[in-house]
Amino acid sequence: MNKFEAYWSKNKKDGRLIFRQIERNKPFYSLIIKLLKNLSDKPSCLEIGCGTAIDSYYLKNALGLECTALDISTAAIEQASRLKQYFPLSINLMVSDMFKIGLPDNSFDIIFSQGVMEHFSDPIPAYKEQLRLLKKGGYLIIHVPQKNNIYSILQNRLCLYGKEYPYTENDFIRLAKNLGLKLVKVEGQGIFSIELLRYLYTQLFLKNIRDYKSRPAGIVGTLSYAINGIEKLANEILGEKYSKHVLMNIVGIFEKE
Repeated sequence: MNKFEAYWSKNKKDGRLIFRQIERNKPFYSLIIKLLKNLSDKPSCLEIGCGTAIDSYYLKNALGLECTALDISTAAIEQASRLKQYFPLSINLMVSDMFKIGLPDNSFDIIFSQGVMEHFSDPIPAYKEQLRLLKKGGYLIIHVPQKNNIYSILQNRLCLYGKEYPYTENDFIRLAKNLGLKLVKVEGQGIFSIELLRYLYTQLFLKNIRDYKSRPAGIVGTLSYAINGIEKLANEILGEKYSKHVLMNIVGIFEKE
């Protein structure tokens, strides 16, 4: 059993992860919302290395995208299938190797991955396979750890999830040149200390979430709003210019011209 299959087999997920991931990824969803005005009325979306596929479920239910999500791990797709109970609308799930995806050329308007591509020392063949599936004028979105953040430094020292290859803005610039893509935008997302706080209070206090729109009440709800506000303020202070150099993750948006 490979490391991905082992991880998803023993780490069972529930509504707490859904709440935490949607809260964390609101800036990521905002990026996608801004891209939708340039796409067709019913844009199609592919998530690479989806794990629980929470982001694809959210994009389908909240934004109306036609979403397909794939992962090489059968256990991950089984977990993703179980999590559909929290969402009114289902998505397409498939087990597939990202280096050889059994889907037609030019199938999707948006292809994205989160916390996936940093696991490969040579991801170029996988990127080329994604570009095969991407329509002309479509967007490739890569969300990976930012190299100079404390999380990436600790992860590479401790190898908690195996060897990783975090990115910098210059890596995205080189990637665009290598693949013949237009680099539309680079920004940083995620603050390590806030992520740690979100993990603690969701695991301790939010065991009874029933759907993706659930909001905690009382002290926990207040804490959630406060954390979101602090994160938003920090992002505004840093701005696009500095966030991509200091925050936990870095996001690159590329257009296939």
